[in-house]
Amino acid sequence: MAKLNYPLIIQRDKKYQALAELSNRYGSINRMPLITTIIDNVADEHLSLLIDKFSAGGYDGHFFTKTVSEKRKLIKNSVRNHQIKGSVLSIRNIVRDLGLGECIILEGLSNKKRNGEIKRNGFFYHGDPAKWAHYTVVFNQTIKVADGLLLKEILKSFAPARCFLEQIDFTKAPLLRNGATNRDGTYSRGKI
Repeated sequence: MAKLNYPLIIQRDKKYQALAELSNRYGSINRMPLITTIIDNVADEHLSLLIDKFSAGGYDGHFFTKTVSEKRKLIKNSVRNHQIKGSVLSIRNIVRDLGLGECIILEGLSNKKRNGEIKRNGFFYHGDPAKWAHYTVVFNQTIKVADGLLLKEILKSFAPARCFLEQIDFTKAPLLRNGATNRDGTYSRGKI
């Protein structure tokens, strides 16, 4: 590290010089343990301030949280999510953070070769080069229509800017006619 030229008031006193040297190392300190402790100890009525502070409001996840513990988890994970924003991992983390389980993300839905790499199952397009930036999120469990629509809005802010969400698919986990769900529009037949 280079020797810095301090103002005269700091140069006169060794204590001030030591303090200035310490402050230069502040940027290399891992502050996440301190931040998570603060988040855990903030009163519930002040969580909305932290949500604004950590840019977790609106469609960055706040609209989706229902309980105080979900809000705290969202705030803790918002720093991590914003660092990797625009990647497949950020989309996966958002889905996990929202309590929707695990998902598979299919990218580049066009220009795939017939070499066994993909299955022609309706997810991929043949001969449409404009679909290279489209992606599909596939779930192995059912999700509610309202949750899927909200997830679409959230993914607009976390997916890469050039990408377009083609669909949210959960046809691998269709609804069973066992009386557990009603046909009231809460669930769909597998695609949103």
